[in-house]
Amino acid sequence: MTDIDVADAVGIQALYARYAHAIDGGDGETWADCYTADGTYWSSTFGTRSGRDALREFAVAHFEEWREQGITTQHWINQSRFEPTSWGISGRTYVLLMGARESGPPVAMLQTEYHDELVRDAGRWRLRRRASHAQCRLVVPPVSP
Repeated sequence: MTDIDVADAVGIQALYARYAHAIDGGDGETWADCYTADGTYWSSTFGTRSGRDALREFAVAHFEEWREQGITTQHWINQSRFEPTSWGISGRTYVLLMGARESGPPVAMLQTEYHDELVRDAGRWRLRRRASHAQCRLVVPPVSP
């Protein structure tokens, strides 16, 4: 395995942070902009979306679905690995999706691993393809009376 440049690793980590904050905040425009114009998000839980319009719509709907249930979410991304490829960088990272209601403690809602194809696009790193392979999906318990 060959290491990638530190500046590239920092740029990709910044992309991952922008991605997580955008999806958790319902910012579909920023979330979709984390992808190339023809980028694809595939999830074993949520299906496939391709292209920025479909990605934007998914991000907003995903946020609204949780908000309607009184749940706020946070994507915790950790243990990222990057490898250079002929087309850019391959990334793999662990993700824990936490959810909480105002009246309760945080609960782990999803454990997954992202497999990414990252490319330089307009001077920054973007996702050409992200595949989310969920190992465990939990449901946030209902609000207690």
